[in-house]
Amino acid sequence: MKRTVFFSGIFAVTALLGPSLGFECSIFPGEGPHRIQASGDEIVLRTAPTAQASVADTISPVRGEMIMHSDVRFRTIMPGLFLAREDGAIHGTSYGRVFYLSRTDYYRGGSGYDTFSFSKGDTIEYLQYRAEGGTFLRIDGVVVCADLLFERAVPLKEIRRPQLELWIQVADVDDNPLGWYKLEVDQFFQPTAGSMRPGPEFLPDISHR
Repeated sequence: MKRTVFFSGIFAVTALLGPSLGFECSIFPGEGPHRIQASGDEIVLRTAPTAQASVADTISPVRGEMIMHSDVRFRTIMPGLFLAREDGAIHGTSYGRVFYLSRTDYYRGGSGYDTFSFSKGDTIEYLQYRAEGGTFLRIDGVVVCADLLFERAVPLKEIRRPQLELWIQVADVDDNPLGWYKLEVDQFFQPTAGSMRPGPEFLPDISHR
């Protein structure tokens, strides 16, 4: 019987058919520095990092102006999936059964480095690309950051990419938060990250430029 690594017990269903839980963190994908450039269009700010939140404010920055921000939410709306082509294992840092990971908790290193085994035919949830080959996965309900880019021997095939949203909490010149704004790809710049760019198989739609 094939299993989906995220689910267990009476909740064991195939992730290709059943619902998956999201994930979010307060970390930009990739290494910095990060700059957000205004397109010149009016920006509608929300009270929370979701399109369903009410409007908090509206601003009109000049085209090319750098948008100040005090926080970030990189959100996985629907996890992607990796299919195990044979038995294997992933080595990475465990952050426990969490659905939100703060920047502080990420850099604290979670509960340490561990090994997570899987069997041929298992599916593993692909949450987000992190940086320099690091990828957030969910294995048996546990969020793991593993350096898949440097583990070419790991027998995993990507069969679905995650659906992602990248939000910033726009701030004024005094760093006071004004509201949340969903970024478009052409507003996200990482001018120093070229040498750290991973292969395209580990890049989400919102990625290094």
